[in-house]
Amino acid sequence: MANPHKGEVEIVADDRTYTLQYSIDALCSMEAALGKNFTAIAAEMSSPSRISVSMVRQLLYSGLQERHPELTLKEAGELIPAAGGMLKVMTKVTEAISVAFPEAKKDSKPGPQQGPRRAGTGRPS
Repeated sequence: MANPHKGEVEIVADDRTYTLQYSIDALCSMEAALGKNFTAIAAEMSSPSRISVSMVRQLLYSGLQERHPELTLKEAGELIPAAGGMLKVMTKVTEAISVAFPEAKKDSKPGPQQGPRRAGTGRPS
């Protein structure tokens, strides 16, 4: 079962459940495979007219590698129609990326802050 607190999202294809998880390594692999930085990828993801089938396949493949490293890129592509098509897969990919990197709450306060550390031991004079 996928754990959204760990950035995991389930996707079902052919009666089998897979787990998407976008770790930093997954994002780096995605950037390398697509030849674009994550900001450019995210911009294309938000514009249906700019996203390609090969990009959807790569996004799915990258997200599956953390939990399903045995899957090939070709097998990831075969999961797209079995999982409900490109739109459903992109919905799951977007959800998984969102839970992997949640935005900080605007009213949250940062953790305890420590002042600058001073060299030496004992109390400052």
